[in-house]
Amino acid sequence: MRRLFVWMLLGAAGCTTPIELDVPGGYEPRLAVDSKFTPDSLWSVRLSQSAPYFSDLVPPEAYLVTEAAVVVAGEDGFREALVHVGEGDFRSALGSRPVPEVRYTLTANAPGLPPVRASSIVPAVDAALIDIEEIVAPADHDPGAYVIRLNLHDAPGPHRYSVKMDMLDWVCYDERGFLSTSENTDSATWYRNLVLFTSDLPSMRDYVFQVADASEPFVPEQFYGEAYFSDDLFDGETLEIALEATSENPTALSPHFRILLRSWSDALWRHEESVDRYYLNEGPFSERPVFVYSNVEDGLGVFGGWSQAAFYVDAEGNAWTEEDLKTGLSYARPCAEEMEEAEETDETG
Repeated sequence: MRRLFVWMLLGAAGCTTPIELDVPGGYEPRLAVDSKFTPDSLWSVRLSQSAPYFSDLVPPEAYLVTEAAVVVAGEDGFREALVHVGEGDFRSALGSRPVPEVRYTLTANAPGLPPVRASSIVPAVDAALIDIEEIVAPADHDPGAYVIRLNLHDAPGPHRYSVKMDMLDWVCYDERGFLSTSENTDSATWYRNLVLFTSDLPSMRDYVFQVADASEPFVPEQFYGEAYFSDDLFDGETLEIALEATSENPTALSPHFRILLRSWSDALWRHEESVDRYYLNEGPFSERPVFVYSNVEDGLGVFGGWSQAAFYVDAEGNAWTEEDLKTGLSYARPCAEEMEEAEETDETG
């Protein structure tokens, strides 16, 4: 056993007290997998080497694994060896993407570490946007309120879902290089406004772990950006969900909503559930340790899939595209540059 002393600040007096901890020696590192895959993205697996919590002060990038044989295989006959593209990220060189309802198995073998194996599926999601209705018109600094109705067609068997809502804002980069709100209507747009919303579905919760824990006290209130629920109340049925939404920070840009209805694999859901509990219980300093779930055999981390139905709609119910509104950080420019162009336009226009 090696000794480690941790100094803690106690109260406003500023005094310190040493706490002596016994840290086990002989730690054996393992492969840590981070792969949350979706049909919307290429296959990607990030690998790193685990380290004891009280390790030496080594930068995180020193634990990245850059040499490994990483293979993803599907029960439909798909098989591809992923290629390292930098910073421990192994990706498909053939442009391959996960397919819903196909079970995939990951194998990874890195020199000096035990080989790992994991399996998961991308659950399908069947949903449709019914309509959007303005119930309170925006005025001055009042963002207004809207009801958005969705249909969710649930397949028989247990499923776990979430709904996420956000809105666009005009953006540019300030003098420090941080993303900022722009007053130029020709600017790029990005999802800077999370949407506050309520729901008529009684099983929606703020955190993943609250969905399955009936003992967790819950007071219905506005959700901030995302809410989680299961199909326990509507297994195998078609459910209509009504969401009453408003923006936390109203902007000059007419409300352009993005609604994401996601279906989670069991592996990814259980992982996120344990991560929620871990951080809400003060992480490693909790009196009752919470173990983070992993489906990686002989390793750590998660290999789990999810899919989503995405709806892009403005306040009047019109569909919009990210291309039309220059949505993406690659479109953003320095704010000073945009101001100069706006002033030139005013002078000539």
